[in-house]
Amino acid sequence: MRVRGPRYLRNMNLKANYGITIEEYEELVKKQNGVCAACFSPEIHKANHTDVITLAVDHDHDSGKTRGLLCMKCNRALGLLDDSADVIEALLEYRKKFKN
Repeated sequence: MRVRGPRYLRNMNLKANYGITIEEYEELVKKQNGVCAACFSPEIHKANHTDVITLAVDHDHDSGKTRGLLCMKCNRALGLLDDSADVIEALLEYRKKFKN
């Protein structure tokens, strides 16, 4: 029986969940200079207090199309806002009312 390494497993996960290969993921990382596509910051969150996690694959839930890679903070925020442009814009307008 052949042992599968972490790279193989990551590739299978990316294919199954997002329809991209690990090489396509790595190309996105390169295009984005290793930072989040939204806030332009590097990922800082750690898995089990050890290694910094990889950027999350952001995708359109209706079409399945990959949009880019996000840090955990931006990915979670987008999810909490139901990936809704209307909600995001409404929250931004609300925030602008109280900007110092």
